[in-house]
Amino acid sequence: MPNIRLVRFFALILCLAFAAPLAAYDYGRLLPENLLFLVKVRLEQGIAELKSPEFPELEKTFSAMDARIEKELGMLPQRDLHEAGLYVGDDFDFSGPHPKPRNAAIFVLGAFKPELLLPNLAEILPKLNPRHPISVSIEEFQGKKLLALPRGRVFFRDNETFLAGQERTIRALAAPQMASPASAFAFAALPPEMATQLSESNFIVHLNITRALKVVMTAFPAIKIPMFVQDWSQRIKFVTLYENSNILHLMIGYDTPETAGVFKTNLEGFMGFANLFLENRDRSLDARIASGTLVQILTEFRTQKILIAVAHRMMKRFTIETSGSNLIVKITVPQSLKISPLAFTAAAGIATAIAIPKLVNMRRDAQRQSCLSTQARIAHAIERYNLENKEPLKALEDSDLRAGGKLIPFLGSPLESVEGCHYVSTDDLTKGGKVACMRHGSGK
Repeated sequence: MPNIRLVRFFALILCLAFAAPLAAYDYGRLLPENLLFLVKVRLEQGIAELKSPEFPELEKTFSAMDARIEKELGMLPQRDLHEAGLYVGDDFDFSGPHPKPRNAAIFVLGAFKPELLLPNLAEILPKLNPRHPISVSIEEFQGKKLLALPRGRVFFRDNETFLAGQERTIRALAAPQMASPASAFAFAALPPEMATQLSESNFIVHLNITRALKVVMTAFPAIKIPMFVQDWSQRIKFVTLYENSNILHLMIGYDTPETAGVFKTNLEGFMGFANLFLENRDRSLDARIASGTLVQILTEFRTQKILIAVAHRMMKRFTIETSGSNLIVKITVPQSLKISPLAFTAAAGIATAIAIPKLVNMRRDAQRQSCLSTQARIAHAIERYNLENKEPLKALEDSDLRAGGKLIPFLGSPLESVEGCHYVSTDDLTKGGKVACMRHGSGK
């Protein structure tokens, strides 16, 4: 499981950081070349709206809180925290019950004083959960100081970058010169359009489709992914959603400019068809209103007219264009519906909290089915062995399934068990005993 306390600490930072000035950072020094997923949010809205003449009772409280925080941490979050996010590379560990990313980190960008913050954090973090205090210490690594947590490390790479993640990731970030160009930590020179999105957008979500599908196929080998999905993953390289200047952008990266052009033509055709459908529906509805009952006008017809008007207005806010091999759909967001970065972060967190358990359960079910299939294969091999040998096999040993084992001639090859599985017999195999797994039990 992820380090819950580390997640809580990151959530605490987000709750404290509500308003910040615009700043630009070199993300090419931060993100790995094999980037799989990225979410970034600019911390610029929230409590600043409460510190207004309409809420005078809160201003005094916030001022006192700010003074205490600045005294303890040597910084003021709403002034000094500018951007925050999470990235995940495509290097995963599949040896456990569920895949774990080997290259993932939380980052917060702002204006820091590491010499003050690091010792203060070492004192504060164990107090976040008094019932279960965690062990925190400061360690030296190649002349730099890291905050050592039970399941990760915290590091200020410079006065602008706070990083928290697994020990392997943070050590690589602390010493990027150790990474060779072919390693998981070969930091990328970002494409110009990606660098612009990161520096100018209020929030951004990026997913590399090709790498994501590769991870899913490795993590869930029992799941058969349709060929058309695999084909699409070869055509669609990435999907990026970001907001800038009150315009929501959906950028889809394709394999070639020609593919992007084809999808643009198809999407424009669909938009034209949708507009024509709405116009025909509107005219038909006008005719029905003229002969409809009062109840229909007040309920059914009124609702449909509103929905058609809203759909028409939304369609006018769409623009579609291509840039190289990228298809870009732009949606102008009304000022009244401007997206709050913090609200977006909360929504993304809720969606993640729902999705991750479902993915873990899918992987667990796939492993169990694979294990049960292996048990049936072993049971069949035991039956064949007992038929052909005078001394039947009464108990299953692990050596029977390995190279040179008794069952290898009947299995065809040494058994490659599902990760974490260990096969045994529950009783005398000649008297109704069964093959079972120490992890998944017996399938019969």
